[in-house]
Amino acid sequence: MVVISPDKGLCGGLNTNLIREAINYDSKNKNNIYLTVGKKTESTIISLQKELIASFKFGSTLPTFEKVLPVIKIIDEYFLDKKSVALK
Repeated sequence: MVVISPDKGLCGGLNTNLIREAINYDSKNKNNIYLTVGKKTESTIISLQKELIASFKFGSTLPTFEKVLPVIKIIDEYFLDKKSVALK
């Protein structure tokens, strides 16, 4: 599961609702692995002891292609190639 959140907490209920949806989805599908983009969801995923394969922080600037490319490569490896937790 890719969870994208802001790096800052000035978004009202956005971060809370993102975490709530991720936990709700996780309760229905137990074998999830996580990739987080943004600082706010990373700490929650770790505190819930979920498998976090990668975490990216982009800061307050717009992400450039060089920053997004590693995210795309991991998504490609895990999802398009059907790599799963059981294969580790």
